[in-house]
Amino acid sequence: MKQWAHQHERAYADFMQYRFRIPVCGAILLNENLDKCVLVKGWSSKSGWSFPRGKINQDEEYDHCAIREVLEETGYDISPLIKETYLEATIREQSIRLYVICGVPEDTEFRPQTRKEISQVEWFKLDELPGIKPGTKATGRFYMVVPFVW
Repeated sequence: MKQWAHQHERAYADFMQYRFRIPVCGAILLNENLDKCVLVKGWSSKSGWSFPRGKINQDEEYDHCAIREVLEETGYDISPLIKETYLEATIREQSIRLYVICGVPEDTEFRPQTRKEISQVEWFKLDELPGIKPGTKATGRFYMVVPFVW
């Protein structure tokens, strides 16, 4: 390892740049009336609300990543409901694909499957999300929600 010690800063910088380019997959879970969606809040006190999503593994299919990430973060299996309906955006060189999942019962008991990753899973009214109504301010912090609700 000593022979590469002089390159550690460059290697770290390269890794950080790579890390933020890995594609992300997840889902927009909608209730049966299509007027509410599920958002998750990260474990950190600084975390905001976002759609359940995460980085794709090497050689993993996009839909499989979305199924895995939603299950990990909410405990809900979207595999019976997933179709080829999705929204996609590229933000700062990172591709984000969110599958649109309709008909999730509002009485679903969400239980994150990973420890210390997700602190809360809740339903939000679509018309109260940032970006839906021009000039309205949402209460709370939201991350990567606006590009998918415009």
